[in-house]
Amino acid sequence: MKRLIPASIMIIFIAALCIYSNVYVNRACKQTVTDIEQYYENCFSNSGSTIETLSQNLENNWQKRKETLELFVNHSFLDKISLYIAQLPVLAQSGNETQFILVCENIKELTEQICEEQKFALHSFY
Repeated sequence: MKRLIPASIMIIFIAALCIYSNVYVNRACKQTVTDIEQYYENCFSNSGSTIETLSQNLENNWQKRKETLELFVNHSFLDKISLYIAQLPVLAQSGNETQFILVCENIKELTEQICEEQKFALHSFY
C-alpha cells in the first residue's frame, strides 16, 4: 500500500503532462499560423510598418515557441518551419507573392502534421 500512493501520484502527473503538452502544441501551432497570416497581410497591403520590423517580430515569436516545442515535437519539423520562416522576408521584399503563399502553405501543412502527431492514440504509448 505504501507504493500505491506514490505510483498513483506519478501516473496522475504523467497524464497531466501529456494533456498539457497536447494543448500547448496545438495552441503554438495555431498561433504560428495566425502570425504568418498577419505577416502576409501586413507585407502585401502597403501598411506603414516595414518588412524588417515585421520579420523580426515574426522570428522572435517563433524562436520563443520553438524553444518550448523542442521538448514535445520532432526536431525535423521545427527545423523545416524555421527554414521556411527565414525565407518569408526574402520573398516579401522581392514581391514574389505566389512563392510567399506556397511557403505559407508548407508551414501550415507542417503545423497540421505536428498537431496530428501529438494527438492521443493507442500507438502513442508504445
